[in-house]
Amino acid sequence: MSLMVQAEWVSLPVYLHPVILSTLVALVAIVIVSRLTHVSQAESEYRAFLHRSPVENERSWAAVSRRVAGATMLAGVAVGAFLWWQYAGSLAALAGRFGVADSAVTGAYLLATGCGVMLVIAGAVGFRLVSARSTKAGSARMAKP
Repeated sequence: MSLMVQAEWVSLPVYLHPVILSTLVALVAIVIVSRLTHVSQAESEYRAFLHRSPVENERSWAAVSRRVAGATMLAGVAVGAFLWWQYAGSLAALAGRFGVADSAVTGAYLLATGCGVMLVIAGAVGFRLVSARSTKAGSARMAKP
């Protein structure tokens, strides 16, 4: 779709970006194919194999995974702060020097914040999933005689 727009074979309004259209078409195709096909026994067994935990020591795995999640959250704060200062701040200084309105740089600050927040959320979700899995595994061990 993007090539068709660039070649000027089609003209789309601004709000119908080729990426958005392609994503929607792909989503519709996935839903249709998923409804029309069925999972075979071999595929089902393979999926179960992929979801099986290869971890021998659940406690050690959880500790390392919590550290990785914490590092991801700290990296999010660091990346957000770095982009805020280095990218958005520099852009704002240039905009000020050339008399460009401050509102023109708002996107840079939003990008810096968004990148940092995205990593913080990813780390928090990972931390929560590890905690939930650890709690579930602990409950299962306690239930066994």
